[in-house]
Amino acid sequence: MVSAVILIIPNIWLESSKWRTIIHDAQVTWTKSLRSVLSGYTLAIITPFRSGDYIGRSLYLTEAVIPKGALATFLSSLGQSIATLLFGGLGLIVCSPIIGLSLSHFQMILFSVIVMTVLVILFLNYKVLVGLLLRIRFFREKIGVSLDEEIPRGHLFRVIILSLIRYLVYLSQYVLTLKFLASELDVLLLSGMVTRIFLLQSLLPLPALLGFVARAEIAVLILASTGMNELLILFAALVLWVMNHFIPAIIGLIFILQRK
Repeated sequence: MVSAVILIIPNIWLESSKWRTIIHDAQVTWTKSLRSVLSGYTLAIITPFRSGDYIGRSLYLTEAVIPKGALATFLSSLGQSIATLLFGGLGLIVCSPIIGLSLSHFQMILFSVIVMTVLVILFLNYKVLVGLLLRIRFFREKIGVSLDEEIPRGHLFRVIILSLIRYLVYLSQYVLTLKFLASELDVLLLSGMVTRIFLLQSLLPLPALLGFVARAEIAVLILASTGMNELLILFAALVLWVMNHFIPAIIGLIFILQRK
């Protein structure tokens, strides 16, 4: 369990590194990047689609950098979605001998691969995607994404790699927590189950605070097949939520209150 808690640090660092990689501005130091990301956690926890994340991360940026910061937040989130779809599809394959892979599961794998491929193409050609989103009033007026500067392909590939690593960190936290509560369960089986949980959770457009109940129910639905006690599953989901949403949000709130 201690290892899972320690992984909070690389989890936040990786998210901050992704965001800073895209912005690529000398004014955005590591300290400012960490404060911005943590402040984003604070506002994202109470807003649907994590829309407050854009506002929180912009608090420490100059007016000239805010549009690029919004683009960085969007692309960082998109990169993480690619990682979720990739590992979610792999998780279905890993679990197939145990859960009995049906046609519907094959269809889900195919769907995940197709969507992930489309997302990667759009990610690498982000100007096309953002151009379409700018037609939406919310993106155009509230977020103000900028397309003025070109983001090097190398930076975009780095964000995808960091997203994959961050996913593995998050996966490890969940599996370590579950193993602590039910040590008899197989690590590979738990890993496959957790990737399915993350895949379904990513489809819920709910704020982290209100979405916890729905996410916990998904965890119970999937992990119940392992024979694990339902209360332990709910407790594991709560622990993970506290580690990766509540604690960063509290730290971010402290930073927001300290702003002059």
